[in-house]
Amino acid sequence: MQKFDVDTQGFTWDVDEKAGTAKAKMNNGKAEVVLEKSKGDDPGREIVMQNLKYWQAQSNDGFRMWKSKHEEFEGKDHKFSYSGTNGFLVTIHFSA
Repeated sequence: MQKFDVDTQGFTWDVDEKAGTAKAKMNNGKAEVVLEKSKGDDPGREIVMQNLKYWQAQSNDGFRMWKSKHEEFEGKDHKFSYSGTNGFLVTIHFSA
Protein backbone atom coordinates (compact mmCIF):
# COMPACT_ATOMS: atom_id res chain seq x y z
CA MET A 1 0.00 0.00 0.00
CA GLN A 2 1.37 3.41 -0.95
CA LYS A 3 0.96 6.38 1.34
CA PHE A 4 0.21 9.92 0.21
CA ASP A 5 0.41 12.90 2.52
CA VAL A 6 0.50 16.68 2.26
CA ASP A 7 2.71 19.15 4.11
CA THR A 8 0.99 22.46 4.80
CA GLN A 9 4.02 24.54 5.77
CA GLY A 10 4.35 28.09 4.50
CA PHE A 11 7.18 28.98 2.14
CA THR A 12 9.13 31.90 0.76
CA TRP A 13 9.42 32.55 -2.97
CA ASP A 14 11.88 34.91 -4.65
CA VAL A 15 12.51 35.53 -8.35
CA ASP A 16 15.66 37.48 -9.20
CA GLU A 17 15.21 38.46 -12.87
CA LYS A 18 18.64 40.09 -13.08
CA ALA A 19 20.48 36.99 -11.81
CA GLY A 20 18.09 34.63 -13.64
CA THR A 21 17.26 32.58 -10.55
CA ALA A 22 14.10 31.66 -8.68
CA LYS A 23 14.07 30.10 -5.20
CA ALA A 24 11.31 28.60 -3.10
CA LYS A 25 11.95 27.26 0.39
CA MET A 26 9.60 25.83 2.99
CA ASN A 27 9.63 27.73 6.28
CA ASN A 28 10.55 24.57 8.19
CA GLY A 29 13.63 24.11 5.93
CA LYS A 30 12.60 20.63 4.75
CA ALA A 31 12.11 21.50 1.08
CA GLU A 32 13.74 23.80 -1.44
CA VAL A 33 13.57 24.44 -5.19
CA VAL A 34 16.12 26.54 -7.08
CA LEU A 35 15.49 27.30 -10.76
CA GLU A 36 17.75 28.94 -13.34
CA LYS A 37 16.57 30.73 -16.47
CA SER A 38 17.09 28.53 -19.53
CA LYS A 39 18.77 29.87 -22.63
CA GLY A 40 17.28 28.95 -25.97
CA ASP A 41 18.70 29.31 -29.45
CA ASP A 42 18.48 33.11 -29.02
CA PRO A 43 20.04 33.91 -25.60
CA GLY A 44 18.42 37.36 -25.67
CA ARG A 45 14.90 35.90 -25.57
CA GLU A 46 13.34 33.86 -22.80
CA ILE A 47 11.74 30.49 -23.66
CA VAL A 48 7.97 30.89 -23.16
CA MET A 49 5.22 28.42 -24.08
CA GLN A 50 1.98 30.18 -24.97
CA ASN A 51 -1.64 29.10 -25.36
CA LEU A 52 -1.74 26.61 -22.45
CA LYS A 53 -4.57 26.61 -19.93
CA TYR A 54 -3.44 26.47 -16.30
CA TRP A 55 -5.99 24.98 -13.90
CA GLN A 56 -9.04 27.25 -13.77
CA ALA A 57 -7.18 30.54 -14.35
CA GLN A 58 -8.86 32.74 -16.95
CA SER A 59 -5.53 33.51 -18.61
CA ASN A 60 -1.77 33.47 -18.06
CA ASP A 61 1.36 35.14 -19.41
CA GLY A 62 2.76 31.86 -20.74
CA PHE A 63 4.89 29.19 -19.16
CA ARG A 64 8.41 30.54 -18.70
CA MET A 65 10.63 27.48 -19.13
CA TRP A 66 13.42 27.37 -16.57
CA LYS A 67 15.67 24.53 -15.40
CA SER A 68 15.99 23.03 -11.94
CA LYS A 69 19.39 23.67 -10.41
CA HIS A 70 18.30 21.93 -7.23
CA GLU A 71 15.12 20.54 -5.69
CA GLU A 72 14.81 18.52 -2.53
CA PHE A 73 12.34 17.42 0.11
CA GLU A 74 12.73 15.50 3.34
CA GLY A 75 9.75 14.69 5.51
CA LYS A 76 6.56 12.65 5.78
CA ASP A 77 8.63 9.44 5.36
CA HIS A 78 10.02 10.68 2.02
CA LYS A 79 13.38 12.03 0.95
CA PHE A 80 14.47 13.07 -2.54
CA SER A 81 16.90 15.37 -4.28
CA TYR A 82 17.04 16.15 -8.00
CA SER A 83 18.72 18.55 -10.38
CA GLY A 84 18.52 19.27 -14.08
CA THR A 85 14.78 18.69 -14.43
CA ASN A 86 12.36 21.07 -16.12
CA GLY A 87 10.79 23.88 -14.17
CA PHE A 88 8.57 26.77 -15.08
CA LEU A 89 7.20 30.06 -13.83
CA VAL A 90 3.68 31.17 -14.70
CA THR A 91 1.72 34.30 -13.80
CA ILE A 92 -2.01 33.63 -13.82
CA HIS A 93 -4.89 36.08 -14.17
CA PHE A 94 -8.38 35.68 -12.79
CA SER A 95 -11.25 37.75 -11.49
CA ALA A 96 -14.33 36.92 -9.47
